[in-house]
Amino acid sequence: MKDNNEILVMPVVRKKPWVNADKYNKNKIMGANTTLQPYLGKGGFQTGLEGDPELQKELEESLGLVEGALKPVLSNDYWHNEVNIKLEDGPNTFNKNLPKDRLAIMILKNHPKVANSEAEITPDSDFYIVDVIQEQAKKATTAEKKAEAYAIFTGFSIQEKRQFLKLYGKGGADMSENDVFAELGAELENNVDEFLLKAKYSKEKINMRAFIFDLVQYNILRLRGGSYFDSDEDKGNIEVLTNYLLAPDKQDIYFNYKERLEHAKRGN
Repeated sequence: MKDNNEILVMPVVRKKPWVNADKYNKNKIMGANTTLQPYLGKGGFQTGLEGDPELQKELEESLGLVEGALKPVLSNDYWHNEVNIKLEDGPNTFNKNLPKDRLAIMILKNHPKVANSEAEITPDSDFYIVDVIQEQAKKATTAEKKAEAYAIFTGFSIQEKRQFLKLYGKGGADMSENDVFAELGAELENNVDEFLLKAKYSKEKINMRAFIFDLVQYNILRLRGGSYFDSDEDKGNIEVLTNYLLAPDKQDIYFNYKERLEHAKRGN
């Protein structure tokens, strides 16, 4: 079981079949190591201590150093001579409870060659950080969100699933129940946050957006560049058009669209 205080620094690139050499256009040799020192930016060393003298003093005491030993300035020989962080081409473990590791973590988090998470990897990244506590919390949160989303999903009738799927620009009367189930389930898995956000819409808003989807499907409206057009008249984006058709004083326009849709369906 991993220590919750661990920080793992992982290489972005390893030889196949591990990860990412083609994706990030890198060709690091398996087994090689890298030594990083504090990054020297335009304003001096980037150590994470800049502008925080209290943290600097705390770390100095923890490391048994004299006051001012960790001053993050170019003239401070400590950064040149004492700080050499060796990273293997494999998992590198640091512990936030150990002062030396804590300082190393701060330096790595402020280094352009080290991404602060896998999601923040760029072509310039050689390593990325995995915070065990954060990752566990993220997994727990995701699991909770998925449980909530699937409870909503399960509670939908097939007709409600059809309507909801249209919020993703998918579906239609000719789609089988199995396909509706599978497609909506895939959308949930792909982005649970988006699913939960849409699930918070009022029933009226969901049905109206599904109605607008049908208007496009039957060529009554055209969708172009995020805006809906009736002939050459721009009706605005989905938010604007939804609110417009839901407005009490625009019900005659809504019913006109409804008649046009029913006529188009009969003629199809």
